[in-house]
Amino acid sequence: MSLRRVTPVLALAVMLTSCGDESSYDAAKTGLRVWLAAAHKGDEEACGHMTAEYRRLLSAATSADALATECDLVLAAVASDAMPALPPANAAMNVPAWDPSGEALIEVTSDDSKRARFWMQWDGDRWLVAGREK
Repeated sequence: MSLRRVTPVLALAVMLTSCGDESSYDAAKTGLRVWLAAAHKGDEEACGHMTAEYRRLLSAATSADALATECDLVLAAVASDAMPALPPANAAMNVPAWDPSGEALIEVTSDDSKRARFWMQWDGDRWLVAGREK
């Protein structure tokens, strides 16, 4: 096999392995983008991209409906008027704080210059949303 064929394959392998990399700013941002996209759609997939503690906090912040699942309550809390509007998933992001033990703060700036800050936590193989600063 020629070097020309091997190089793109190696580059792709490196890119794919960084998706679940604890030390990758891009992997943390991607985790937040996936969560934002699912949360905007009201998709239950969003709950799988949050820490259990953050899900409990959000579900406790909404009025309980006997038939609602914890995820239903979480999505209701995220979409409620009491919470600041979520930025779009494609908004600009930077990482002003990083802890090598597996926490990151991501600052998101919308097109209208509104800022939101989200805490991310490494969960062994991926980044999860762990909270939002007010």
